[in-house]
Amino acid sequence: MKAIIKGFSTLILAIVMLGVFSSTSYAKQICTTQYGGGETCINIADNPDLEIDKTIYNPKSGEYESDIKSSGGSYPYIFESSDKIKFRITVKNVGDIEIKDINAYDALPAFLVYDSGDGDDRKDGKEVKFEIGDLKPDEKKSFTFKAKIENDGISPKSDKICLSNFVTAKGKRADDLKKSEDTADSANFCITLGKVLGTSKAKIAKLPTTGGENVFALGLSIGLVLVGYGIKKLSD
Repeated sequence: MKAIIKGFSTLILAIVMLGVFSSTSYAKQICTTQYGGGETCINIADNPDLEIDKTIYNPKSGEYESDIKSSGGSYPYIFESSDKIKFRITVKNVGDIEIKDINAYDALPAFLVYDSGDGDDRKDGKEVKFEIGDLKPDEKKSFTFKAKIENDGISPKSDKICLSNFVTAKGKRADDLKKSEDTADSANFCITLGKVLGTSKAKIAKLPTTGGENVFALGLSIGLVLVGYGIKKLSD
């Protein structure tokens, strides 16, 4: 009986410790609402030594911005179906230890595919990989690429939709290669698809899934697809 109680106590302690370490390692959560319903979230470390910044070029302001509003503010802008959308990704080591073998993955949302620029075009243009390499403390590298709008034969309920695009990065700490640094960021913008030839406005029953691989799980299970599908209907 004592052995059973002791074993049970050990199990409880293990569960508690797992919860403590999990909350410590991944204390920050980024969530986005999917078009058509539902929510997708990713967990990242709180205050990681690796930082990534995802921005979009606003043709109206002439600047790269994290969020481009469709209305209101100083420089609202909605990307037309003929526009090429220019993205910039900057990865920086904000710690005091070198971070090695850094890779970043940008999973483009529905209606966007890779067009040109930096990065390795994968998954039929739905995912872009950046081989960043090593970054010393306070060192950073930036990459730019363009994406084009494609409707994929889909006719959403509105020509104007707003998208959230996620990018993630991961590297190994030089002082302990078994420890990794993970980070993520998102950028928000709106597009218009225009008229879809040969189709009528039909309600989307299910948004197509990406299938883009994410070789690092950010503490979650293998195969977490970093959403570039964070899509929400324009609400303003």
